Amino acid sequence: MVIQSTIGPSNYFKDHLKSEEYLEKAEFLPYLNNEKDHPKSNSNKKRFEALNYLAMIKFSRDPIIYPLESAWFGESLPDGRVVPMEQTQIYKSNTFGLKTLNEQSRIGKHEIDGEHLQYGPEHIQSIIVPELKK
Repeated sequence: MVIQSTIGPSNYFKDHLKSEEYLEKAEFLPYLNNEKDHPKSNSNKKRFEALNYLAMIKFSRDPIIYPLESAWFGESLPDGRVVPMEQTQIYKSNTFGLKTLNEQSRIGKHEIDGEHLQYGPEHIQSIIVPELKK
């Protein structure tokens, strides 16, 4: 728990091999994904569904994000298979509005050939600026 309160990225880790432990001990992500019941679940879902657009960027050689598909809400299953966003439980049950946005064509998936967060001015112009206009 100390790590989650001091190192922000640790709050985004979901071990699919230990889903019960994740739901029990994770202090942030299960609430953000509405995987656990909490007082703000309905308002969080409404706020997410109110987004104009969600642009997701995956880096093709990212050594930090695993599996790479999780940059687009994909997941690895306990048997090691990786499934895309549309086959995940949080998508199918629409726990926080991801399915809503996708069905309304308000999600963009982009891939940059590079490592974690290694993007340049050309990516800002070709990906980020056009997405901000949506």
